[in-house]
Amino acid sequence: MGIGADQGSTAERFVEAMRPIAGDNVDLPQVRANLDALGLAVYRTLTADAETASDAVADAAFWQWIRDVQRWIDGVATAIDGWAAATPAEAALKAALSAVPAPAAAPSALKGRIA
Repeated sequence: MGIGADQGSTAERFVEAMRPIAGDNVDLPQVRANLDALGLAVYRTLTADAETASDAVADAAFWQWIRDVQRWIDGVATAIDGWAAATPAEAALKAALSAVPAPAAAPSALKGRIA
């Protein structure tokens, strides 16, 4: 689940957190305005300043999957290159498969922003 397009979800977290302490007072317009402002501050901090990162140490299973997919892609490309097409239909299929652009080398790390 993402945090959404605005501070609604972060403001609601403040309301949920304060309800056991403040009760229905969290629904008062002046209190809600304060909680909404706090939610906006957290939302802006997350979306403007926070970064996500992933590498082999942080997400080993994902990056192993990326390596496995890259090996599979390389294997398929090798099989297509070595395929001796025997019929015109096979030759056409081989040509079509060979014409599909290969992806760039797999990344080894990712960095992003929370959105």
